[in-house]
Amino acid sequence: MSSPSFLARFVLWSAALFLCWHLRVADLYVSALAQAGRESTRLLAGEAVRLEGTGRKTQAVFPYQGRTVAVSLSTLADGILPFLALVAASSWLPVSKRLARACVGTLVLWLFHLSAFFAYPFFLARSGPIVDSFGAFWVVLGLVGLPFLLWLVLARGSSEAAKLPPERRSSR
Repeated sequence: MSSPSFLARFVLWSAALFLCWHLRVADLYVSALAQAGRESTRLLAGEAVRLEGTGRKTQAVFPYQGRTVAVSLSTLADGILPFLALVAASSWLPVSKRLARACVGTLVLWLFHLSAFFAYPFFLARSGPIVDSFGAFWVVLGLVGLPFLLWLVLARGSSEAAKLPPERRSSR
């Protein structure tokens, strides 16, 4: 695998996934995330999270000191796209392994996205320089860092590919 070919595959997969995401998949993902987040927050924390909008436009609205604060769930969930594009572009893995690793990574990202329903009220209630900095780090981690780190961990080459000479690895 050469870097330019990986980059080209990544860009093509990113474009294809972005198109699918914004045609309908984002609506389904965000709606499912919103419902799961509202119910799990109600059951586990007793918090009343209100949902406004539908599909990609869904916002989770949290009560805070007599006012409400909204979080765009579509923005939160956009980090899944680079992860899936990176896994899809990892041609050194057989398709079955890419699919399995994409499923595992999507589950981890789903749980991270769901954690917003529990973490956001904490950040609202304890606003200050340290908590605000941690909150900003948490958001950047979810949008950029976690998808990339998941790919690094999950898309490592199989043991068979690692044993092949370098000239044979690039053809897989």
